[in-house]
Amino acid sequence: MLNLTQTLVPCQRVVISEDSLINENSALKRSYEFLMSSSSEIQECLISVWPGDPDEYKSLMDYFFAESFTDQKEACFAYYRGEGPKLHELVSHVQLRDFDTLLMSLFTQVLIRIRS
Repeated sequence: MLNLTQTLVPCQRVVISEDSLINENSALKRSYEFLMSSSSEIQECLISVWPGDPDEYKSLMDYFFAESFTDQKEACFAYYRGEGPKLHELVSHVQLRDFDTLLMSLFTQVLIRIRS
C-alpha cells in the first residue's frame, strides 16, 4: 500500500523588479506591501487559483495585475518589449488607487476561501 503525501515547497518569487511594469512608486502600495510581507506559501496559494502563468511576467505584481485586469495585459507585454510606458505613466493616480483597492479585495477573497 502506498502512503502518499503532498507537500508545498516554498519558492522565492520576485514581487517587483527593476524592469517590472509596476514599481514600488506606482500607487499600488497596499497590494505591493501585502505581497512583500506575505510568506511564499501565501504567494503560492494565490498563484494556484489565479489564471495565467506567472512565469510569463517579470514580477508577481505584474502577474497579479495583468491577469486581474486583462484589459491592461497588452500594456504589460508592450512595456516588456520596450514599446510602452510603465503603469504609473499609462493610467491616472485615481485609476491606480482603484486598481490597488480591487486587487487587495481579490487577494482577501481568495485567502478567505482557501482558509475556509
